[in-house]
Amino acid sequence: VPHVPERCQAASGSVQTGSKTFEVTIPSLGLPDDKLTVRASIFAGTDSQTGQTKTFAIIYFFVANGEYFEDWKRVRLHLNLPQAYFWDKYSYYAFFRLTFPAANDQAECIPAAKRFLKEALPEMIKIWPDWEELSKRD
Repeated sequence: VPHVPERCQAASGSVQTGSKTFEVTIPSLGLPDDKLTVRASIFAGTDSQTGQTKTFAIIYFFVANGEYFEDWKRVRLHLNLPQAYFWDKYSYYAFFRLTFPAANDQAECIPAAKRFLKEALPEMIKIWPDWEELSKRD
């Protein structure tokens, strides 16, 4: 599973100043109650060119074998379930990330992320692997 922003940004010297999850209603994903859970994290770091402190938000989630997760630990657990390890020939995950370079808190970016995800995600899933079809292959 890829490095999540909380790790990558800390490695680059940024400090996490906030984090929360939120839900986006997207009927075409086939999720329970049509709700996608997404994580929003706020960071503060020093701009390497100007030396000024900057704040920014990163919103993300994962898709693993056709299921959606906001937590990398749940992705790892899901991909290592016995049925995936022993019986499934194929497996995949995707990491979806939106960055808001000037956001000071989640209140600034969550409404924009919701609008974007409602429009873009139904189109994006058209190019992602069809897990039901993939898992039936020999």
